[in-house]
Amino acid sequence: MRDCIDRILKGQFEYDRGELSFSFPHLELNIQEGEVIEGSFTISGPSEKMSEGTVSSTEIRMEVLTDSFSGEKSEVSYRFRGEGLSGGDVIKGHFRIISNRGEYMLPFSVTVEQPKISSSLGDIRNLFHFTNLARSSWDEALHLFYSNQFHYIFKGNDAQYESLYRGLAKENMSQHNMDEFLVAINKKHPVTIECDVKSFEEEAPKEIVDRSIILTKGGWGYAHLKVDYEGDYLSGEKNYLTDDDFLGSKAYLHFRIDPQLLHSGNNYGCIKIYNEYTHIEIPVTVSTVDYDEEKHKSYIRKKRLTHELLRSYLAFRGRRVSSRQWMADTGKLISRMFTEDPDDIEFKLYGAHFLITAGRLGQGQYILEQIMPEIDRLARLGTEYGQQTYCYYLYLQTLISREESDIQKATELIEEVFKRHPDNWRIAWILGYVSDEYSLNPQNKWLLLQGQYERGCNSPIVYMDAFTILKNKPELFLRIDDFTISVLEFAADQGILTIPVMEQVTYLAGNVRNYDKRLYKILKASYESQESDEALLSLCSLLMKGERCDKESYTWYKKGAAKQLRLTRLYEYYMMSLPEDEDGKAIDDIPRVVLMYFSYQSNLPWTKNAVLYRYIYEHMDDYPELYESYRFQIEKFLVAEIEKKHISPALGWLYEHVVTAQMIDAQNAQKFLSLLYTCRIVVEDPDIKEVIVIYDKCRSQMHYDVVGKVCNLPLYGSEYTILLADANGDRHAASAPYSITKLMNPRDLISLTTPYIQSGTENLDQFLCELGRSAYTITLENVSRYRDLADSDVIREDVRAQIRSDLIRFYYEIRSDLIRFYYENDFMRQLSEYLNIIEPEKLTQRQRGEMLELMVLTGMYDKAVKWLRRYGCYNIDPKIIMRLCGRAFDAQKDYGDIVLTEIAWYAFHLGKYDEPTLLFLCNSFQGTIREMRDLFKASESYGMENRDLIERILVQMLYTGSYLGDHVDIYRNYVRTGTYLDLEMAYIAQCSYDYMVRDKVTEPYIYSRIETLYKNGALLPLVAMMAYLKFFAYADPMDREIAAKSFGTEQKETGVSRNNEICKAFLKTLMSKDLYFEFFKNYTSLSSVMHTFADRMILEYHTRPHIRCRVHYMLITEAGGEDSGEYQVRDLKEMYDGIYDASFILFYGEQLQYYITEEPEQRLDENGHIKPQKLTESGILSIADESFSEGSRKGIYGLINDVMMSEALSDDKAQFKLVSDYYRNKFLVEEFFKPV
Repeated sequence: MRDCIDRILKGQFEYDRGELSFSFPHLELNIQEGEVIEGSFTISGPSEKMSEGTVSSTEIRMEVLTDSFSGEKSEVSYRFRGEGLSGGDVIKGHFRIISNRGEYMLPFSVTVEQPKISSSLGDIRNLFHFTNLARSSWDEALHLFYSNQFHYIFKGNDAQYESLYRGLAKENMSQHNMDEFLVAINKKHPVTIECDVKSFEEEAPKEIVDRSIILTKGGWGYAHLKVDYEGDYLSGEKNYLTDDDFLGSKAYLHFRIDPQLLHSGNNYGCIKIYNEYTHIEIPVTVSTVDYDEEKHKSYIRKKRLTHELLRSYLAFRGRRVSSRQWMADTGKLISRMFTEDPDDIEFKLYGAHFLITAGRLGQGQYILEQIMPEIDRLARLGTEYGQQTYCYYLYLQTLISREESDIQKATELIEEVFKRHPDNWRIAWILGYVSDEYSLNPQNKWLLLQGQYERGCNSPIVYMDAFTILKNKPELFLRIDDFTISVLEFAADQGILTIPVMEQVTYLAGNVRNYDKRLYKILKASYESQESDEALLSLCSLLMKGERCDKESYTWYKKGAAKQLRLTRLYEYYMMSLPEDEDGKAIDDIPRVVLMYFSYQSNLPWTKNAVLYRYIYEHMDDYPELYESYRFQIEKFLVAEIEKKHISPALGWLYEHVVTAQMIDAQNAQKFLSLLYTCRIVVEDPDIKEVIVIYDKCRSQMHYDVVGKVCNLPLYGSEYTILLADANGDRHAASAPYSITKLMNPRDLISLTTPYIQSGTENLDQFLCELGRSAYTITLENVSRYRDLADSDVIREDVRAQIRSDLIRFYYEIRSDLIRFYYENDFMRQLSEYLNIIEPEKLTQRQRGEMLELMVLTGMYDKAVKWLRRYGCYNIDPKIIMRLCGRAFDAQKDYGDIVLTEIAWYAFHLGKYDEPTLLFLCNSFQGTIREMRDLFKASESYGMENRDLIERILVQMLYTGSYLGDHVDIYRNYVRTGTYLDLEMAYIAQCSYDYMVRDKVTEPYIYSRIETLYKNGALLPLVAMMAYLKFFAYADPMDREIAAKSFGTEQKETGVSRNNEICKAFLKTLMSKDLYFEFFKNYTSLSSVMHTFADRMILEYHTRPHIRCRVHYMLITEAGGEDSGEYQVRDLKEMYDGIYDASFILFYGEQLQYYITEEPEQRLDENGHIKPQKLTESGILSIADESFSEGSRKGIYGLINDVMMSEALSDDKAQFKLVSDYYRNKFLVEEFFKPV
């Protein structure tokens, strides 16, 4: 780079350096997490010129593999290291190109792409994209769902579903679970199923019938259906339907009806199609015979009339209606029966029976005679129905005749039939009335009726006759058996129980060993009829035998407790049946007698003890003495229940309000912690067998059994997901509703467990609890507990080497705070241990920054520098870098270390620096001149000597051709600190060249310095002399207007006066080299030698150096005449690089019309033809264009010009005088100056 000094001192300036171009204006890279990428870009310089320079990077991760270049075209290679970066990070920086063609800051930006998953639809970046994929290609989405890359999706708003995914993705390739996931996150609706039929009816099939149901799927997603066939005659091909069974949106469910499995009449069955969201029931009715619909309706009407007749009869027997009313009602029913079917044999028998009962024996006999042939026919058939009808006919005949012989004959016939059909209760009932054996002996009739009951008879007529026997003969009621209970239950339903019977029932109920719900019904009716203590005692005793503790039984226990019945364990059952609300609070007041009963000892189940003790605690003000007797019992109970890990709403309330620090110790603290956060989940689906809890911060999943649709489990904090699993292993989120109830409010009770929990799974539980309340805080009391957590394998730790971690690595979050705590509490040994074992590749960028800060604070500088070399300074606090620079960087030892220099520069350019940082940078930083100028100013503000930095800036300006607006101020500081003469001379030469050739404004200090150097005997470059003369030619106030017209700007007050002696010396040197310039005419008064320029017009033209420039001119007089009518041509003389001059003598009234052309550097074009000259400037010169001061033009040409001006002004007197002077001067010249 310093070679440029020698080149400049030799006068080898570059008029046009040219510019570099790059293969791209802005390098943009997209990389994956941890990726290392290499590439290159091209630098192109101007043709036929040697371009050279260096390349560096402002970002440590961006390594420049080709740090220098030369030639017209060069390729620069780079490598970017993405190690430790996460998706979404954007690294920005610049390539510094410092060259002999200028300085350039080529920007680059590297974006770390969020991890993505490729699919047939493109990259899957979020759950919305995944849903679109699932809609268009379910199988592809299914494989993607269970791939190792799917967790990359859970970013931003989608991160909330990561735990849900972890739970549902447990079973590999389950379509149900993926569909459940999409439904749970509201990205799709459940698949709906519609059926093309509502029901099936089939009549009298003769052979196997195959039928099908068309199912239509609505929506998209996974369809899974269970199919149940209810009815032995129904069977199907499939018990499950899945997506594979659907062709498009249609599926056919085939089922079969087997006639061999049908019973007579109508066969009712059902096909059930269901899943979590759909429940379809299709009734199937199959009849075995063809029937006339009208006949069927008539049959139904006849059955109803018969039933009404029976009800009317029972109402009469039960004395709920009078005999008159009964007869009237029965007559109407008989009339309706005859109207419905006048030929029905049963209706005619009922009509005859009614007429006989009404005393109309003749009419009854008439009907019997009419139907006798039909009766004989039925009897001869020998069927049970015919025999039954025949017996009924005989019974009615006995009611008419009343002859003993007829009755005896009828009895014998009926007995003979009964022997053949002993299980026909109708025949038995008739026999009971016609046979003296039964009609006269109630006990025998009771046994007859009991025998029918035991044979399966449940007829109300039998029950009515049996109860009549008990009512009339209570002494027969000696024990309670099944038949007796059925009879009494019937009587209770009919409301016909009598007091003697009820008293006997109450008495005998005490002997019953087992609970019978029918007996309970009877006793209940007895008590409601007659509220006696005996009945209540029997009721309570019976309920206790059945261990009933339901709400209904509570009513009777409550009555018994109020009556203070002397019944063992009555108060226990009272408490066990006492209803409580959902919070475990008794909904009724507990009698004082019950409270006193349990004040010394309670053998109640723990759940009911909790209700009792809560009641006592809540009513301590009402029963202060009782509470004192209970207090120790309650405390002892709570400690025991904590040990057993029991929890209920009432017990939870007691834990909240009663537990004190004295009850919690090291043995039960872990158990009490789990109780504090126990919740009750109640599911609706009885198939749910398990509750699964997935904590965001934990690796493993927690499983809890569901018993009776209820599950009690601890739920810590709020960062978890709950799933339900059925017996098949399918997991449910949205498809299985459930309710969740907290059994207690932990409030401040968790603080009771903290001193005793320092490690183990309970430590994790407490940590999760703390997260649920607020951010955790490490203190002196819990530091060992958090250290245990930091090493726990239970906490999730996603390895960064697996391309991308979705969640913050919680393990290291804990460790980060642990380290900070050690620092703040001066635990330096523990701090050093942890810092030394930290693995930076497993930390996030933020965590690395925190660890780096602590390393610097604790003096671990080498490790901190090692991390910075590896991961760079991205997002690192610049204050920490500044602190590190001041303590770890040696300005002499580390000189030339590019990475350390960039680390220090990172802090500086973000405004964080101190004196050591500045000292290091001033010695080693080699950036652009603007960057070094900023560094110079910062160091200057600290009062630092920075001569080396200034010298680097000046040399680089000369080398690159780049300048700063305040470069003279930097140079002034350089002069103040002492200069290297060659560098100063080169700098002054370059400034002079820029002013002289490029018309760049240069500060007066430069010319003052030129003067000083000349006086000190320095050998100045010619260009410095030219610039000095040019500056002062226009610095004179008289010439400012001319300077402004010539250069387009007006010089400022310089504060520097012109040294005429130095000007004369410089002019002499230049003229000796046959150099002259347009501004020389401003020095005509300085010496007689300069008078030669007073009579000349100098045309000065600036362009590129070393080309042929020609002026084409034509002289035009005031009268409009032309010298020759053609342009004359002459070459312009190149006085200096790009400065071309030509001089002319003009008189007043003459104009020089001209234009300038340049010859191309390449005279021939591509076709070998001569290129035309390029016209670059044109104009007119005239004497009037110049402004003269008095005496500015002297000599003979001046006099001639004045004469012409006087003539033009018609000033004869002045003209005469000027002509006289002209001839006088001419005479004197010719007389005294003879030619040699």
